[in-house]
Amino acid sequence: MPETGSPTASADVAIVGAGVVGSTLALALHRHLIEPGARILLVDPRRAPAWQPINDTAAGLRTVAITPASQKFLASLGVWERLPQGAITAFPTLFAYGRSAQEKITFDAADCVGRLSTEPPALGYIVEETALLETLHRCLERVAGEKEPTGNASGRDGTSSVSGSICWSRACFDTLTWPASHPWAQLHLSEAEHPPSAVAASLVIAADGARSRVRHQTELTWIGRSYHQRAVVAIVENREPNLVAIQRFLPRGPLAILPMGQHGMYSNIVWSTNESEADWLETGASASQFLDATHAALHRVNVDGGQHAPYRRFLSQNSYPIDRRSFPVVPSFQRLIPSRTDGRDRWSFPLHFGSASGYDANRVVLVGDAAHVVHPLAGQGVNLGLADAQTLARVLKQAWQTGRDIGDPSVLAVYTRERLPLNTAMLVTLSALRRVFAFPTRTRGLGSTLASSFRGLGMQFIERVAPLRSSVVRIATGEPWL
Repeated sequence: MPETGSPTASADVAIVGAGVVGSTLALALHRHLIEPGARILLVDPRRAPAWQPINDTAAGLRTVAITPASQKFLASLGVWERLPQGAITAFPTLFAYGRSAQEKITFDAADCVGRLSTEPPALGYIVEETALLETLHRCLERVAGEKEPTGNASGRDGTSSVSGSICWSRACFDTLTWPASHPWAQLHLSEAEHPPSAVAASLVIAADGARSRVRHQTELTWIGRSYHQRAVVAIVENREPNLVAIQRFLPRGPLAILPMGQHGMYSNIVWSTNESEADWLETGASASQFLDATHAALHRVNVDGGQHAPYRRFLSQNSYPIDRRSFPVVPSFQRLIPSRTDGRDRWSFPLHFGSASGYDANRVVLVGDAAHVVHPLAGQGVNLGLADAQTLARVLKQAWQTGRDIGDPSVLAVYTRERLPLNTAMLVTLSALRRVFAFPTRTRGLGSTLASSFRGLGMQFIERVAPLRSSVVRIATGEPWL
């Protein structure tokens, strides 16, 4: 892009996006690069909403699944112990099952035999996203002191430097340029009450989500496609406590039940399905119809592959076949919890997958959803982003301590070589897993029976072979596996 003016300030690292991944990375870099005083700039105008415990309303309808590996990373940054206890629910067991009573498998925290085993044992944690983001922002504001990206200190390039080791700019990111007269990248920022400004940075980190504006201005391309589905999300109050994470694989997508609250009195429902069914579940069904449909989808032993006609049929007849003896661990629900922010008790988001062609280019590096997007069926999205942040912080620390330019392509290539294969392997695995359980979507008779039998044999084999089951758990909980 053409040169558009001289920068008014400079930073060693500029992070665009203060979501969970970007905020965590900023804290990690502050810890690793504080000596001899790296200048870190975080750019995002948004402020995290205040979290409050669930009662009659919830702060938000989104949760994030946190693996033991991610939990230890957050704890090392002083974030985990500052989270409100009511926003964290540890689950020791995951029960997954398919369309027949034979397609089922149970993973237990006892399978965590590696160095990431936790006490008390947990396969993972369900954390309310609002609480996590608010805690991260409070930690950042404590470090940054809400300083603006200006100052009197002189940077190494002659511009004024960002004051302190880290500061937070509440400006909006506009464009990114690479002026011929300046060796660093240049961010152009805008703020409602201030004139546009420019900041020179040795390294720009894109943590601004799947539609990353930073990535869009590099030569990196996006490879992916839509699933033509949406995930319908709701928070419900359980009839009885439940601390088991549950996932049922239905023909059109998985239905996940994630425990919430200190005693498991609430659940987060995440139902992935096609567009027409998602429309009905989100807006067409009443609250009682939505809960009835969820119960039917969880307990019906044989689920066909039609549209949402089965749900309409049982609603009109006020009865539906279930077998609670086959799936006794599956909870039942008594009411939906509306969001405190807008009053809705359900919302949805589109499902797609994709990956950037590379993770670094011309003093820019990608993390989190800006680099990759995976299907939510295994709750790995945020954890892959946190692993990106942890790896990048380590790579930049090594470069900074040896006096290297942290924006140098050879430095950033180390991060890309480590994270790109791992993230791509997870993306391919989750896409394949979704296809395996979706097949066949409409075929009945022998084809459907054979597919179900093969899935059932595979799940029983994994469950009965302890080393194989432990390997699956290690991957899911974030332990190194390559």
